[in-house]
Amino acid sequence: MARVEVGVGRSQIESTLDGLRVTIPAKRNTFAMLFLPIWLVGWAFGEVMATAALLTPGTDANKLFLGVWLCMWTLGGFFAIFALAWMIAGREIVSVNGQDLVHVRTVSGISRSKEYTLSAVSNLRASPQQFSLSNQDADFEYWGLSGGSIAFDYGKSTHRFGAGLNDAEAEHVVSSLKKRFGNL
Repeated sequence: MARVEVGVGRSQIESTLDGLRVTIPAKRNTFAMLFLPIWLVGWAFGEVMATAALLTPGTDANKLFLGVWLCMWTLGGFFAIFALAWMIAGREIVSVNGQDLVHVRTVSGISRSKEYTLSAVSNLRASPQQFSLSNQDADFEYWGLSGGSIAFDYGKSTHRFGAGLNDAEAEHVVSSLKKRFGNL
């Protein structure tokens, strides 16, 4: 019989001079991390071939179609590169002090942050998000680039963080934040 190890979680909760900082490394999808580099080799080949075809003489209609296709192909490739980089080095950092809740998603020096006035943040909760194709952000959630299993209300909108956290770890993060900042 195999013994199941006690889960330790991925997140780190640190007490700072101002408040708390929660660092959540990106969840790694083993299949995607193995598949994407192979796919990117084929993508690069298509990129080179399409660029070469675009630079050779031909009709304007063909060049227009190929130019539009190449733009979309390039965007898809950049998304795949970013998704792979996110799984390798990405992390979410949530800092809460007496005045603000700051949520940062960062990977290799590229970051996006959002700052919320703490007095307007309410109903912090663990709220596992179910993947749904009808959700407009479903693709980004699948790759761990948006959404999360911790939600809070901010005015009349709901915001999320903690992508890829399981239920128990999300509950732990929420209880730690609520213990320090009871108004959440």
